Amino acid sequence: MSPRSIPLGVLLLVACGPDIPPRAAQDVERETTGDDTQARLEEDLARVRVAMRELCGTHCGSVVLIAEPGVRSAETRPQAPGYASFIAYNPRARDCARHPDASIRFYCMAHEYGHHLDVTMNPAWSSDGWTRELRADALAGCAFARAHVSMDGIQGTLVRAVLLDTPAGRARAEACGSDGAHPGFRFSWDALHRGARLCSERTPTLPEVAESVEALALAARSSSIEAFSREAGGDCSPR
Repeated sequence: MSPRSIPLGVLLLVACGPDIPPRAAQDVERETTGDDTQARLEEDLARVRVAMRELCGTHCGSVVLIAEPGVRSAETRPQAPGYASFIAYNPRARDCARHPDASIRFYCMAHEYGHHLDVTMNPAWSSDGWTRELRADALAGCAFARAHVSMDGIQGTLVRAVLLDTPAGRARAEACGSDGAHPGFRFSWDALHRGARLCSERTPTLPEVAESVEALALAARSSSIEAFSREAGGDCSPR
């Protein structure tokens, strides 16, 4: 997105950084999409933020939701390290951000907010893409538990929403990830449940939630390559 297409209030939020209190993000001028997608996602994101507030405390930072037709799917963009992120979504794409199932949209916003907490607000963020994705999923699972949103029945829908439509594409994505930055879905599902279990039992710290999937990220790399070679007759080399 070019600077001219970003609302002035958003630019001021990022440019001024910590001098603007976190709640100011709620007053930023919103981009409209011609339907109720933005409003629904704002509501979903607000629920996620409330659910995670006790974990991040005074270090929650600010997030601004923006509609950007050029993005492939929802993504988090750190703008001011230690303070602010954009969450961009495509108002025309049929991905999790525009899914009719409220639980899927909640996952979408919870996952992206997890990236905000892990990358923007965490000085010790990982340089490994799969680790970052699994941390975001664990934090999303925590949001599900704390917001009392059920994950029952969403697994199949998520697989169809995020994986490729062909059998070969699904097999490869399950084993190697849908692209070079994302692990196989079964590992994401495991991370979601780990975060949900942890936050159902107590109020952990953000590092504790992130650390709950460190070993899973390492296991995903080795077992995915072996499984794909054995079950699908291929390899996980980049395409």
